Amino acid sequence: MNLEFIKMTGAGNDFIMIDNRYLKIANPSQLAVTLCPRGTSVGADGIILIENSKDYDFKMRIINSDGSEAEMCGNGARCAVNFAKILNIIKSDSTSFETLAGDIKGWIINDRETRITLPLLSSVKLNQKLIIDNTEYLYHFANVGVPHTVVFVDELDSINVNEIGKKIRFHTDFKPTGTNADFVKICNKNNISIRTYERGVEKETLACGTGATAAAIISIFLNKTKSPVDVITRSGLILKINCKIVNNKIDLLTIQGESRVVYKGYSVIAL
Repeated sequence: MNLEFIKMTGAGNDFIMIDNRYLKIANPSQLAVTLCPRGTSVGADGIILIENSKDYDFKMRIINSDGSEAEMCGNGARCAVNFAKILNIIKSDSTSFETLAGDIKGWIINDRETRITLPLLSSVKLNQKLIIDNTEYLYHFANVGVPHTVVFVDELDSINVNEIGKKIRFHTDFKPTGTNADFVKICNKNNISIRTYERGVEKETLACGTGATAAAIISIFLNKTKSPVDVITRSGLILKINCKIVNNKIDLLTIQGESRVVYKGYSVIAL
C-alpha cells in the first residue's frame, strides 16, 4: 500500500511523521528499520506515530532508526505538536499529549517554532567517574524522560563522538538500558554548545532535544550557566532551555526551537 507521511525536522533531528490513528501499523519497529536508512530509503533519525489517546489530545510514539522504541524525544515531541495541528487534531496553538515518559504540554510559537514541557528529572548524578580505554572521564547524569550522560570538554571539534559516545552508551555502568552521550562546551553564562551520540540511532545526530535539556540543567546545577540557556546544536540551530528552580528543585522545564515540514510523500510498503 501507499503509506503517506510528512518528513519534519526539529533543529536538525529529522523524523518521518505518520498518522496512525486509523492505520494501526502492526510492526512499527520493522517500519522504522525499513524507512529510516539514508540513501536507500526515506532516511530519518526515527519515525513518529500519532495515535488516539483516551485522556489527552493524542499519543506520540517515537521509534528509533534501529527499531527500538524510546520513552521520549524532545525534538520529536515538538514536531508532533506541529503535526497534530496539520492533522486538525488540535484547533488552537496549545495541546497536551501522551508519551511513554508521561504527559507533555506543547505550544505552537509560529510557523517554524514550537515549545514543549519536559518530564521533571527522575534521576541526577553529578561528578561521577568513568574509565574508557584507560582514560578517566568526569561525567554527570540526568534522566529527562530518557537517560543522558554529560561530559564537559574544552574543545568540541576534536572529539570523536561516534567512537567515544558509543563506548559510553554501552558501558556496563549504564546497563541494562544504556545511555545517550553528550559532549558539552560552556560558551558563557547563557550559551553552551553540544554534540550528542543518540541511543537507538547509534551515531551522532545533528540535534537532540533531551540531550540539550540535560546538558543545560546540569550546567545550571554546577553554576556554569543560568536559565534560560541557549544550546547550540551540531546543525548550528539553537534550542532554548528554560528551567525554573524552586527550593533547589526543578519546578518547570521547557524546550523551544525550530520545528518545520521538509516535504510530504508516500512510500510503497506492506504494513
